[in-house]
Amino acid sequence: MQGSKNILVICISLKHSTDRRNHIQAQIETLKTLAPTVHIDFEFFDGIYGKELPEEYIAFMNIARENAGQCKRPLGVGEIGCMFSHMFIWQRLASGQYASYDRVIILEDDVTLNSNLIHEKLLHIAQSQEAFIFLGGHTRQSRTRIHGYPFQNLYFNMLGPRDLYGAACAYSMTPAKATELLKKLIQKPTYLDDWKYLLDDMYTVQYYFCFEQGGKEDSSINADRITYRKVNKPNRLQKNLSKMLYDFIARLKCLFALRKTGRLSTFLVNNQEDGYKN
Repeated sequence: MQGSKNILVICISLKHSTDRRNHIQAQIETLKTLAPTVHIDFEFFDGIYGKELPEEYIAFMNIARENAGQCKRPLGVGEIGCMFSHMFIWQRLASGQYASYDRVIILEDDVTLNSNLIHEKLLHIAQSQEAFIFLGGHTRQSRTRIHGYPFQNLYFNMLGPRDLYGAACAYSMTPAKATELLKKLIQKPTYLDDWKYLLDDMYTVQYYFCFEQGGKEDSSINADRITYRKVNKPNRLQKNLSKMLYDFIARLKCLFALRKTGRLSTFLVNNQEDGYKN
C-alpha cells in the first residue's frame, strides 16, 4: 500500500489463552476496518508463563532486585514472567528487527479496542516522534493525571506518586527508548510497569486512549500484588509517617516565614514613625 503508514501490533499472550487470543484477533480485525489508510500487521508473542519458570530463576531475580534497591517488595512469578515477555520484545525492537514499521504497538491480551476516532489516533501515532507513548490502561485515579485537548495533545503528567503509574497493557516506543529501558531493568530489576523509574527523564508522556484494560479474569500479576499487600499491609502510622513529617516541616517553614514577616513589618512601622518625627 504505497504512501500508507505501517504499524505492527504485537500482543503478548500465553499459548493456552485461547479465548483471549480470539478476543484480541477480533479487536484487531475491527481496528483494520476502522483505519483503512493505515497498514496494520499483527502477531502474537508467546508470553513467558511465570509459574513454569524454575524456582532458581525466581530466586535469582529477587536477589538481583533486592541488591539493586529499586523495588522493595518481592516479585511474584506472574510479574517476573511478564517482565521477561516485555523485555524480549524490547530487545527485538532495540536490535532493529521491526525497522520496516513506522511504529510498533505492544499490547497485552486483556485489552479492548476504544474505537472513538481510532483512525485519526493511529495516523498521529504512526507519525509521532515521541520516544514513548501510552495507549491505554491505568486506574481511574491515575487518569486525573491526563491533561490536554484535543486527543492528539493529551499527555500524562508524570509528577504524581509512584503508584499512580502502573499499567503496561498498551504502549509504543522507539528503538532508542527500548534500548534505554532494557539497560535500566537489567541494572535495577523491578516490576515491569514501574514507569516512575523507567520514564524518570520524562515529565510528561504523550497519551492516546486507544485501548481499555479489563478481562473476564484477573491476571496472575494482580493476584501477586493483592496477596503481597494483604500480607505486608503497613499500619496507618507507618503508611502516613512520611506525609506527617513533610507536613510538620512545611508548618515549621510557614511559622518561620510568619515570624520574619512580623519582624519586618515592625521594623518598617518603626522606621516610618521615626521618619514622621524627623
